[in-house]
Amino acid sequence: NSDISSSSRTAQLVFFHPIAAGIVLGVNQVPLRFIQDDGQGGSTAIMNMVSYFSSGKLSSRHSIKSWKQGTQIIYVYVGTLIGAILGFMEIGITTNTPPSMLRIAALGDSHWTPWRVFLGGLMMVFGARVAGGCTCGHGISGVSELSLQSFAGAAAIFGGGIAITFAIGL
Repeated sequence: NSDISSSSRTAQLVFFHPIAAGIVLGVNQVPLRFIQDDGQGGSTAIMNMVSYFSSGKLSSRHSIKSWKQGTQIIYVYVGTLIGAILGFMEIGITTNTPPSMLRIAALGDSHWTPWRVFLGGLMMVFGARVAGGCTCGHGISGVSELSLQSFAGAAAIFGGGIAITFAIGL
């Protein structure tokens, strides 16, 4: 599985097989289509919450008007939590794993801070809203619908990620 050792400060990670992960993501389109007539999208769920907590003053277009619209928030966040737990279990991270090993497991031996990660998350949400959807919305739901906008969006998302990776030297 994995070898995360605090003495050697190394992390050898084993990830989910890409075909298995793809099948799980594809199958997860079905319940969302039947329940809410929409696909997956993390940035939409975030905007639903922004609208809810601002009483519709911010992002009124994303206000939750029915129980079906609320299912996406539950589906995205509960699904993300379950996926994170399964991922941690797969690579052998437990509640006893030292925080320094979590950083190594997640990002290699890079120098990240919680504020840097938070700022990166805000930038991702902003970019997703400008692009009309996030990686899940365009790359999974939109591409499965053969949307040209989603093919372009997914290409831009992955192209931007690759460019940034080279730019910061990862």
